[in-house]
Amino acid sequence: MYPFAPGHEIFGEVTHIGEKVSSVQVGDRVGHGYFRDWCGNCSDCSSGYNNTCKDASLTMGLHYGGWATSYQAPIKGFVKIPESIPDYNSPLMCAGVTAYSPLRHDLVSGMKVGVVGIGGLGHLGVKFARSMGCEVTAISTSQDKEQEARELGAHHFINSKDPKQLQKASRSLDYILDTATAYTLNSSLKLLRPNGKINVVGAPEHSDAKNPFNAFEIVTFNLTVKGSPAGTMEDMASMVDFCALHKIDCKSEVYRFDDVKTALNSLANSTPRAPRYRAALETASFFSTFNPVN
Repeated sequence: MYPFAPGHEIFGEVTHIGEKVSSVQVGDRVGHGYFRDWCGNCSDCSSGYNNTCKDASLTMGLHYGGWATSYQAPIKGFVKIPESIPDYNSPLMCAGVTAYSPLRHDLVSGMKVGVVGIGGLGHLGVKFARSMGCEVTAISTSQDKEQEARELGAHHFINSKDPKQLQKASRSLDYILDTATAYTLNSSLKLLRPNGKINVVGAPEHSDAKNPFNAFEIVTFNLTVKGSPAGTMEDMASMVDFCALHKIDCKSEVYRFDDVKTALNSLANSTPRAPRYRAALETASFFSTFNPVN
């Protein structure tokens, strides 16, 4: 619905505050993510799950998002950003916290963890899981991502299009974070050990009719399948501290706002400058991001 200004992963500097705001000051660096507001009164909000509030509103849509010349929202949706985290890390505010949240709650050091889809979310999932002390396996349909996945921190790599590699890794993982936008659930289930768990955050729009959901795997091996949206505000604050402590960066290609058409065309056409993972758009005073298609 026009006029429309996108941008849902935002880093910026506070220039004005409401008279009742005390948690930030003018000049502070802050971040804002996917959720703009939530009711604060329902059972979900009362339990700390603002991200599943049925009355939650999103950062962009009815309001201008991070591509606007300024961004205003209730203070409860902002977190302070340490100076040690560079501006181009604005994708942490959605892609980052979406990957971080389930890992934060589910992982224990020493677990064997797989990350499906080495893209905007997945590359961060690899870094998070490695920094949490886990043995990490990157899983991708692209064999050419192996070297880069290992540079991100993966100990192992599986080409999910290679039946031999899948068979060799069968029942080897305790946990899988599935960030893929394609339907990969059935092949991922075969990689889990008994009592393993898979968390889906990639949100494919439709199941694959050629690969119907296989409940037999889940029942036989006592597996858990779950999903999670962008994390809570508590998750976001924890993630920011974790990234500062472990020096975790988001791989982003930075574009000036004047180059936004070039950036979008690059993403759509996979031209040489197209980012592998995320693109950050720099306005006069803050960064926002958009998602690459590759």
